[in-house]
Amino acid sequence: MRRMTIEYQLMVLLLGLGLAACGGDGGGDSASLAEPIPNGTVDMGASMADSLPDAVDDPFVFEPNADCEFDESQAGKGPGAQIANFMPEQYNGTLDEMGRETGAPFHFHSFCGGGAEVVWVFLTTGWCGACETYADKALDYLQAHAPQGLKVVWIVGEDAEYNPPSKTYMSQYRTNKLDRDRDGVVSEAEASLPFVIIRDNDFNNTRRFIDPSAAGSSLPRQYVLDASNMLMVFASNPQADPPRPFIQGECEMRRLLGVLDIDSCDGYMGE
Repeated sequence: MRRMTIEYQLMVLLLGLGLAACGGDGGGDSASLAEPIPNGTVDMGASMADSLPDAVDDPFVFEPNADCEFDESQAGKGPGAQIANFMPEQYNGTLDEMGRETGAPFHFHSFCGGGAEVVWVFLTTGWCGACETYADKALDYLQAHAPQGLKVVWIVGEDAEYNPPSKTYMSQYRTNKLDRDRDGVVSEAEASLPFVIIRDNDFNNTRRFIDPSAAGSSLPRQYVLDASNMLMVFASNPQADPPRPFIQGECEMRRLLGVLDIDSCDGYMGE
């Protein structure tokens, strides 16, 4: 009986050591998961949770282009500041396992460097008619100047009923914007334009990372970024007197691209 007790105690001891070893390995894995994520200011936003599992295995993995000169620790907001990286939800034709279009993570710095010269950002809602006018003009310029490195980002904050835009709404919005020949189908050529459509409910991420004053009550808005370092060189202000309209952002965009030979866009009213 005593022999069995000793053997039993030895078995328990060995089992405990084995569990401890497993626990040690698990602790090592947890520590590695807790390491800082590169570009730690990346923000998923509330709208990302339902689409991440179908989009990418690790949406936080992001390596900026080698020719992107950017110190994210110096990031700020507004003209004269370098805009931090964040991750809203892009609508680019990505389909889930059921064949339905769904959003996919988009790193805001994905255009930083890598041959891009200018990132032209627009805020819009489904009810903003003037924003739609801006969109058509921006796409015209995109088709003309994409070879020179122009990229356009279109941020949708509300639908036509002043509600957060649903995935169904965003899918239709994408089709309406990219279907330039109005045949009801987004062709491969139309979808290949460097035109990114993203969802940002109530412009929450936009206010956090780009412009604290951004809101649906002060649209249209546009921002021009130097793509080599994500420096904001222009932000429209609908409250300015007189306001700086679309043409001012157009001037800054063309000046940065080198297709407009002027030093300053102050007072610019078109060629």
